[in-house]
Amino acid sequence: MTARRFGMATVTSAIGYAVAAALFWTLLNVPESNVLALTVSAALGLAVLATVGATTAATAAVTDGASAGNATRRSVSALPAFIVGLAIMGALWWLTGAISGWWLAHRGETDALFIRYMNVTRTRALHDAVALALWTVRWVMGLSTVAALVTTAAVRPAAGLRGGIRNAVAVTSLATTLVIAGLLARAWPIVYWRPARLAPWLEPTFVSLKLALLYAAASAVVASGIAVMRRVAAARSPEAVRSTP
Repeated sequence: MTARRFGMATVTSAIGYAVAAALFWTLLNVPESNVLALTVSAALGLAVLATVGATTAATAAVTDGASAGNATRRSVSALPAFIVGLAIMGALWWLTGAISGWWLAHRGETDALFIRYMNVTRTRALHDAVALALWTVRWVMGLSTVAALVTTAAVRPAAGLRGGIRNAVAVTSLATTLVIAGLLARAWPIVYWRPARLAPWLEPTFVSLKLALLYAAASAVVASGIAVMRRVAAARSPEAVRSTP
């Protein structure tokens, strides 16, 4: 992928997700006091989801070399795949939540079994491993599924739903999602950081510049991840498979 195409993908990602964030902020400020307000809230919620899905698909299309008009058409056609991805991610969240609740409810029994049969009294590592595994399924596999389904639908629609799911569980896709989720999680505390000694008149400028740089970096990271997903979809597409000697 050329630097120009990557830059366009980053800009597409930044603008689209900024619009989604603005719609979400508007949603939070709608007073749900009557039927009209509830209708507006529902419409804004759907608009937020549609914008996120369309932005992800458009970013993938741009990394695939699509023009602005073509990327727009692809983003619209990829929305059903985005809905399926959200449904799968929601199911993963429900499943991991149920497992987490069961594990916490039986934590004492688990510790007792380890003490009785294995003479192990320190089980914190086990509980941490379970929490990490659930987090990985919830966030890494969930986000990989959404991103891969949308990206596949945007750049290789012939692969279908089955091809998108195969791309989602590919090692490259999961590793990419893990790296991106880790980077964004590590960067989040910086949002609230400021120097201990900062003149009050400089604080608005510092915060604005910091947030702008963080958002630009996050947009570039996300665009990079979508570009990797696009390559996975291209390499595993029916056309690529048929052309393999």
